[in-house]
Amino acid sequence: MAINELTSRAVLLYDEMIKVADPRTEDWLLMSSLLPQTIIVAAYIYFVTYLGPKIMENRKPFHLKDVMIVYNFSIVAFSIYMCYEFLMSGWATGYSFHCDLVDYSRSPQAVRMAWTCWLYYFSKFIEMLDTIFFVVRKKNSQVSFLHVLHHSIMPFTWWFGVKFAAGGMGTFHALLNCIVHVIMYSYYGLSALGPAYQKYLWWKKYMTTVQLVQFVLVTVHIGQYFFMKDCQYQHPIFVYVIGLYGLMFLVLFLNFWYHAYIKGKRLPKVAQKCDTVQNGSAVKNAESELLAQQGANVTADVAAARTRQITAKRCLDVPSRGRVVSTPQPLLAIQLKNRFLPLLHEPERSQTTQLALHLNQHRAALTERDAAEDNNTQGRDRTHSDRVTAAATSRPLSQRSSSLVMLPSILSTPMTSSHHHPPPPSASLAAPPTQPSDERDSVCHVRPSPSSTPPPPGRNGSQTTRCATSGQHHPPPPRQTMSVV
Repeated sequence: MAINELTSRAVLLYDEMIKVADPRTEDWLLMSSLLPQTIIVAAYIYFVTYLGPKIMENRKPFHLKDVMIVYNFSIVAFSIYMCYEFLMSGWATGYSFHCDLVDYSRSPQAVRMAWTCWLYYFSKFIEMLDTIFFVVRKKNSQVSFLHVLHHSIMPFTWWFGVKFAAGGMGTFHALLNCIVHVIMYSYYGLSALGPAYQKYLWWKKYMTTVQLVQFVLVTVHIGQYFFMKDCQYQHPIFVYVIGLYGLMFLVLFLNFWYHAYIKGKRLPKVAQKCDTVQNGSAVKNAESELLAQQGANVTADVAAARTRQITAKRCLDVPSRGRVVSTPQPLLAIQLKNRFLPLLHEPERSQTTQLALHLNQHRAALTERDAAEDNNTQGRDRTHSDRVTAAATSRPLSQRSSSLVMLPSILSTPMTSSHHHPPPPSASLAAPPTQPSDERDSVCHVRPSPSSTPPPPGRNGSQTTRCATSGQHHPPPPRQTMSVV
């Protein structure tokens, strides 16, 4: 019952207001009724808060660099044009910045002011693309409550402004907003051009200050109405609406300023100079640069801590209660950590170094031993050949034939064994017997070891040598397979 009564009163109030609406703007686009823009604003809120993020949830973000460049600089040009029109239709040609009334006549200057107000109203729908670009580029962190609230309220407030008060002192905040948009969208456009233009964006840190100044000027300008006794402004309700608007956004931006730059909730982003542009594409990542400058001789934890602290030292000069406070403590902590943290890991490094040194020494000793054994083996082979030759030539002629027959076989046998054995006793092959009793007594015959198959050629099988003269068993010479013809 109460809801129906409130609805009826609202309809009656709306009908009464329409009777005093500006007839000059009645037939302009979107001005006949609130319904078209209400549908547009509702669809905008639904898309940027629910439908858009849901569609982009499993999709890759769109890269709209060229689109963003064109869009941003188009807004800049449009804002400059509206600034010019606001100035030429009143604010530079007769307005006093105090109690300026609405001119409802059809004079060229009055109609020009009303048309400029409608252009500004229509620009609020174009600026909704900011949020849509955030969504399709998956920059959902930029879709804040403040952002959506601003883009949702402005079309409604300015529909009523164009419908009832297209001119006068209520258009001052529109002029200021166009000037601010020239600055803001110029920054966005330059940022979208890429890293080559980052050096021209040194004024980024003043963006929030410019917006705060805007809302302060709007509040002060409209607030003077309450101190003027004879101001006959036609629609005082718009004074309250504009004053409430300016004061509300002033409080919201002051809250943002406090949490971002004084309390320090956003200091990591500011300190690292990660210039995340609202609708541009400039993003600086100082972390990798700092890591590269500091070197890779420290651990990952130390490097990460060093990056954070050095960045804070470099960039973190925050205003607090009217004075600038710098923080040298992080740099001292970095120096102490870099000096003493490696000492904690020194025992581990010393043990690793000692182990590596021990392994290198062991490897060098093995190499030297192998080289010495190779030299000894070659020397034994040459000595053995010389001894066999000397033994064969020093015998009597009658006994030399069998030895000469055996000599080529001995000398031509390949030496392929990799096993090292001690050299054979010199008594087994040294001097020939002085009085051999028989020819077979002077030759060392090879008798294979008891096995089912003979050893493969080129290897030392398990053989024993028995000389008839001594009756003793001797191991075979190294790297030779002796055969008897």
